[in-house]
Amino acid sequence: MISFKFVKPNKKLFASKNQGVDVQQRIAQLSDTELLKAADAYFARFTTDSIQYKKPFSDPAQSPKLAMHLGIMLQAADLFRGARVLDFGCSTGWLTLGLAQMGCDAIGIDVTPSAIRLAERLKATRRVKSDGSMDFHCYDGYRLPLSDESIDRIVCFEAFHHLRDQAAILKEFARVLKQGGRVAFLEPGPEHSQTIESQTEMSQYKVIENNVSLPRIAEIAAQVGLRPPEVLVQFQQPQQLSFAEFEQWSTKGISVKRAHALLKTLVNQVTDTQCFYLQKGEAQMDSRQLKTLGGELQLLSLVKESVGGSPGLRFALTLRNTGTGKWLTELVQAGQVRLGVQLLNSDEAVVNLNYARFDLNATPVEISQECVINGVLRLPAKDGYILRFDLVAEHVAWFAQHGRSNPLTFTSQELKEQRLL
Repeated sequence: MISFKFVKPNKKLFASKNQGVDVQQRIAQLSDTELLKAADAYFARFTTDSIQYKKPFSDPAQSPKLAMHLGIMLQAADLFRGARVLDFGCSTGWLTLGLAQMGCDAIGIDVTPSAIRLAERLKATRRVKSDGSMDFHCYDGYRLPLSDESIDRIVCFEAFHHLRDQAAILKEFARVLKQGGRVAFLEPGPEHSQTIESQTEMSQYKVIENNVSLPRIAEIAAQVGLRPPEVLVQFQQPQQLSFAEFEQWSTKGISVKRAHALLKTLVNQVTDTQCFYLQKGEAQMDSRQLKTLGGELQLLSLVKESVGGSPGLRFALTLRNTGTGKWLTELVQAGQVRLGVQLLNSDEAVVNLNYARFDLNATPVEISQECVINGVLRLPAKDGYILRFDLVAEHVAWFAQHGRSNPLTFTSQELKEQRLL
């Protein structure tokens, strides 16, 4: 049995903790006023042409790492359309914009007025091309300008380690999160303050480059009403293979020696950059999240009925929730589950993806619960069509498109010959 212990990252570290700037001394020495003034001066140097304004695709050398880190943090955040998301330490607002583009109602907050001015300029020049929104606010460094339990998700991308009081802001996160909400972090590790880059930043600027200790985070989380951290682990750098190695891996598997080396590399990198999230209470799973969707359709009856003088069908179906979250059924921005009908031609090519929609009951459909839906559908004027009945979570997905339902299909010929009537 192979086992490894966690080791501290040894790259780019000073030889002794007695050398250079001690981050705890820096925190004790600098006042809030000094820190704010330094941060404001830092962002005041930037313009819309600055690299910091164009993240995540701003620098060929840094963008691959930035994009990889951003991707894993977004996975930890477990976002969904219509979510109210706080981008804490939003800087120039580039991530806030991305959240809004995904259909979230994004709120960017930063302690620095000059950063918020840049973010507002970003909002004015880059229109949100979705049903999301974005707003920006300064905060005083102590209390977030948000109501209790008003936020679904919080993202903190490389901002938490700049705080002097991590416990205070975690308490604020717990206050503004809804039950079932979570805060996702992408932050450096427990030796961050000793890296050459951090020492240089603290020496040249009045800035805090604090360590992020997961045991300490877990301790604070318990005190403020958040669950222990859940950590997402990945290689900090992709593992490159030759084609010959790939062929061997795909046909014969990974050798024990190679697996041993990969595991050792992974463990050594675990505390270099940390992606984790904190949950408030039990997760609230519903049809706004693709991963929860699952449904079963069963035909009860199908009879001919005139619709405004045109041929039509009256149908009844039983729908069962086979997913892992409740179906939202009232009119909401995203995630409302409805019965949809798609119109296809005889080759099953889509003619009208939204031929008809039918609302479910007014109350949510819980996991394993069934409901019956009745409706009347006008038939197309021309023959040679296929009608496909399926479930759809609005602004999320058609169920069958992801293999999460059994759509019912009826051809015009079958209906004409009354084979299914």
